[in-house]
Amino acid sequence: MQRLNLFKVQQILGKTIFTHQDLVAGFGVNKRVVEAFLSYNYRMGKIQRVRRGLYFFTGETIDTFSLANVIYAPSYISLETALSFYGLIPEVVYSVTSITTRTTREFGFNDINYSYQSIKTEAFTGYVPIDRDGIKILMATPEKALADYY
Repeated sequence: MQRLNLFKVQQILGKTIFTHQDLVAGFGVNKRVVEAFLSYNYRMGKIQRVRRGLYFFTGETIDTFSLANVIYAPSYISLETALSFYGLIPEVVYSVTSITTRTTREFGFNDINYSYQSIKTEAFTGYVPIDRDGIKILMATPEKALADYY
């Protein structure tokens, strides 16, 4: 049976946040090998679980906006979070609010609330990729964030 090495996985994967499928596709191993690798390294504290099937390496810094895009995809950051990002509202926003075509949901991770509001598929437009410290995030344009709000 083939084994996965944590150092090798970090080097080759090139992602901070990863899934089971990333490991299966990237290393050509079967699902049982990946499950054993994840279980062992989770118990040892070398990886952390964001939610079922979504992991990151312990010690890595994770951008809250990029995590919001990945937790419940497809989604883009909008509403109060985007309006605050663009400086259109003076309030400080403590949760990350996104728009999705899936069911409305909320997740909590590291004392941050990630909220996802459902929208019709045909209205799932008006977002652009933004480079934030070298990480690409999907963010609503200021006009779309305001339209999503109302």
